Amino acid sequence: MNTFAIYGDNIVECERMLALLQRSLHSTQCRVVGTAPAPTFLMETSLGEYEFHCYPGFCRWEHDIIEAMRQSGGVLRETPDVFITSVEGSTEKPILAIEFCSALPAGNQAWQRSGRAYSTARCGIPYLFVTEIGGYELDANREKKAPRLPNHAVPFSYISYAIGSHSDVMIAYEMNPGADDANRAKYAREIAGDDLLNFIASKITNRDSSASLSSMGDKVFSFVCATSDGKRSKGSALSNAQWQTVYRSLLHEKSAAALYRDFKLPWKKKLSIDIKASFKNFLTAVEDFAIAVGSGDLPFCVVQNTSLENLKSILRRIYPRLFDVVSESDIGQSDIAICWINGFKPRGDDARPDRGLLPLLRMLVGDSIKILTIVYGPATPLMVKKLKSSPRQLAEENGL
Repeated sequence: MNTFAIYGDNIVECERMLALLQRSLHSTQCRVVGTAPAPTFLMETSLGEYEFHCYPGFCRWEHDIIEAMRQSGGVLRETPDVFITSVEGSTEKPILAIEFCSALPAGNQAWQRSGRAYSTARCGIPYLFVTEIGGYELDANREKKAPRLPNHAVPFSYISYAIGSHSDVMIAYEMNPGADDANRAKYAREIAGDDLLNFIASKITNRDSSASLSSMGDKVFSFVCATSDGKRSKGSALSNAQWQTVYRSLLHEKSAAALYRDFKLPWKKKLSIDIKASFKNFLTAVEDFAIAVGSGDLPFCVVQNTSLENLKSILRRIYPRLFDVVSESDIGQSDIAICWINGFKPRGDDARPDRGLLPLLRMLVGDSIKILTIVYGPATPLMVKKLKSSPRQLAEENGL
């Protein structure tokens, strides 16, 4: 009997994973035994019998998969929806993690879960982001309003991270149930389909998964290209041909530096909140020499080494006390990326959309470039007090 454990955020995620396993392993029969809080599924397949123990709800069981992930190198508190471990006696080895998402991949929704991909893959655990394309935003009458697409840099970040870190990490696209015939035809080639099932089966049966991973990566890049010829690509984001150039450079250099190095797209930060004049002056000054990373619409940029003295001069002039903390040696002499996070919510809410930004940027530019993270936005008096007295505790509570 081949024995595995399924750790899910809840029982629904466990059952969704089990359904994928049945399809992946071409199960001929599946029966449930054990207790309702932690059911066991006995699955018969042409490859043999498999036993899957389901453990819904993290941190409730004898084996704490979240703590095991942290000890293996996970740097964030973000966790995927499902982990699968291979069980041999009292030993468990994580072999696959999956995040399911049915939300429309638009705006900051597209990168909310980037931290889960980044942190899980750093642990050496294969990771798939199973999400949908082809859906529409609906109006108040539930009528189709507009198609919603992610910024192209977001799906490309999975390709960049997989190649740059040699990790089994990728997006697996499924068709949104609300897709019309036009979108079903348009995105048919990008749907993961059998590649998703083959990848899962390879992890369960301990076979080579490189072919299915590569095929899913090709489909993700096909999606990037298929959606990059519209008006968004003119001036503020890379065109189809430029994405092709970046991809070839990535394959050759194992780095996505071409995203900002070769095309030097202008970058400008849009703000929807009130800010102090000093921050506005700082932001405006940086915009003069900042370079977009694949898209001018994203809240991060790169300052190349030829402009570092400008950055240091602006910091000295506007934020002299900050410059005492962020010294010239911290900035260094090489290109530096800046991540702009609206991280402190006035009601004390966590910063889920923004806490995915830094991992997204890391997945795009790799680990070699330094990143300066600037956190701004309104905060409660309690948050301001904690920021001064215990910034690390505040960051942990806030999710950043």
